[in-house]
Amino acid sequence: MHRQIHAQCTLELDIRAVSPLLLQGQQEEQGPASFYRAIDPQDKRKKYCIPATSLKGVWRSAAERILRTMDDSLVCDPFNQDTDATQSCSKRFENSSPENVRHGLCPACRLFGSTAQVGVLQLQDSWISPKAKVENRTGIAIDRFTGGVKQHALYTIAPLAPGTSFRVRADIVNVDLWHLGLLALVHREMNEGRVRVGSGTHNGLGHVAVTWKLVRFRFPAGVRNTDSLPAWLLENARTAETEGWRSNPWVSYEVMEDRLDKLKRACVEELVGKLGKGRQGFAPITQEGLD
Repeated sequence: MHRQIHAQCTLELDIRAVSPLLLQGQQEEQGPASFYRAIDPQDKRKKYCIPATSLKGVWRSAAERILRTMDDSLVCDPFNQDTDATQSCSKRFENSSPENVRHGLCPACRLFGSTAQVGVLQLQDSWISPKAKVENRTGIAIDRFTGGVKQHALYTIAPLAPGTSFRVRADIVNVDLWHLGLLALVHREMNEGRVRVGSGTHNGLGHVAVTWKLVRFRFPAGVRNTDSLPAWLLENARTAETEGWRSNPWVSYEVMEDRLDKLKRACVEELVGKLGKGRQGFAPITQEGLD
């Protein structure tokens, strides 16, 4: 599927905690539930971190809900093993040819992946920047049988305080504008508090604000599929220095913060324009003639 790279996109964004944020890591035997920490490969220090798998799962769940709201048949059901229209893509295409997979995958599996084909979206672990303030909160468990307070069941959590931010990087191989359009709708849901991250989301935790900082498009000089991008973007984007890679250089176009809202609208319009064609409308463009 991705034997040839004809376009790449890097999306840099900030995730800032609006409410206390708790993504639980390893818990001490007597201590409060604390935020996940891992070793940063850059400086070898242990830092608060949002794992790529956790964030990708939140994004995918929200994206599937958005697509089902638009058209229920657009997205497969990973638990459906029957032969109807919503059968799991992993089940439907487990023994299919690459061409059938190319034209039949649902949009969510194209972007995020399935066992039939790797997704085009690649996320990295997100590290806190620069410091964190921890809040200690005490609660009490509820008895599930009586609905009342459970005796002697106090617990303590240590979420990160509002204002804490993480820098996130997402890369999309062979990008199409609808990929960014779907992510823009997901991030809007997160900004509105309808999609939350981590634990305690039903108790007021996990509301984050997502801000796009930079979008960079990269094209091999000999295979520049710029026809998929709006003309205003190429005219106004900052052209980065040509990057050398083997015998073919790469050309980059960077869209900064002042143009990102316009880019989001164009990408969402591209997504909406594909809805009437069903899953076939989301199949990748052919590469004939791009050389």
